[in-house]
Formats: sequence, structure tokens, C-alpha cells
Amino acid sequence: MGTRRGADFSEKLASSPTRRSRQRLPRVWRRYCVWGEILAEHEGGKTEEILDRQFRCGFAGLAAKDLSCILLAYEPVWAIGTGHTAEPEIAGEVHGFLRRRAAKALADQASALRILYGGSVRPDNIKRSMAQEEIDGALVGARV
Repeated sequence: MGTRRGADFSEKLASSPTRRSRQRLPRVWRRYCVWGEILAEHEGGKTEEILDRQFRCGFAGLAAKDLSCILLAYEPVWAIGTGHTAEPEIAGEVHGFLRRRAAKALADQASALRILYGGSVRPDNIKRSMAQEEIDGALVGARV
């Protein structure tokens, strides 16, 4: 479950980066970037490779000063609507990777980037996820 959405995203990502990411963001607007990998990529150990590609395409042309207007969420596609969730320690490692990637690309401004976890967040797993140092919050929602 959830794999088609990720495949659609990967196809779109490969063909054309969004124009919106290249536009200057008004300081009062918040934009959400939701990134993640499908199950085959996760099981194949390609999570960082996929997220690196999503980072490069999603933030192409974005000025470092605009990071305060961005909320980035790691939402593993394989967890969407399946009831599965990344173990908090694994989600923390992925968030750490994204934070290091941001620091590499955006230097001092990277600390302004907020990274949320959005993979099947529920009352029974929220405390363990929020205990991870690299996770700034949760993107909570449900498929309707």
C-alpha cells in the first residue's frame, strides 16, 4: 500500500523540479515539503539516496534565508495508510541525515529548517518519536 503515490512523485521529480521552489517565498507564508521513500527503496537501503535527490530537486534555487518559511516532513511512503511506522530511532537517523544535508547545502541557515515526522503518527507512538533529538515535531493527518 502507498507505493503508487511514491512512484508518481519519483516520476514527476525526475522529469521536472517544481517552479514554486525557485520562486522567492514571502516571509509570512509557510510551505510544506513532504519527502519519503517507497517500501522497495527502504528495504533496498536507498533511503538516503532518495532523500538526497528529493532535497536537491525540492530546494533547487531556494535562498537559504527562505528556510524559515519551510517545514520539511519526512513521511516514508511505505507507512502511509498502512499502520506501519518507522521505528523512532530510524526516523531520528533519517532526520539527522536531512539536517546534515541541509547544513552542507545551506550552511548557517540550516538551523532555521524545521523537520517533522509524518509516518503514521498516532497517540501510541508519538512520545517515542518526539524523544528523538533530530525530530522537531509531527505532521499528523489521516487519509480520507
